Amino acid sequence: MHVCIVMLLLLFPVFSRAQIVFEKGFEISGGAGLDGKTRYAAGASFVGALRFNPFLSIGAGVGYQHALALTSKETVVGSGLNNKYEHADRLKVFGRVKGNFTRNRISPFAAVEV
Repeated sequence: MHVCIVMLLLLFPVFSRAQIVFEKGFEISGGAGLDGKTRYAAGASFVGALRFNPFLSIGAGVGYQHALALTSKETVVGSGLNNKYEHADRLKVFGRVKGNFTRNRISPFAAVEV
């Protein structure tokens, strides 16, 4: 609780003079699994956010992800490991805090999703 109050006090100057704008975005993602648990994943998400200034936005999103993921590991005598991968479909709902590094329309950014 105290952390939330401190964060609000620190961010108050950011919000006080801001012109709040709604921004929306559609994202397509994909990748190869380097963690040993996922072979590949692909998905799409819609994100709606309130932009408080050119550098800070807070929003929420919903998306879909398909992955080929590891479901079980077995050790078979004489032949070693026998990993079983299965297709998995996921619906994700998330919150996001995003910080842009420049004022340009296309900008590098850092984001935290929960």
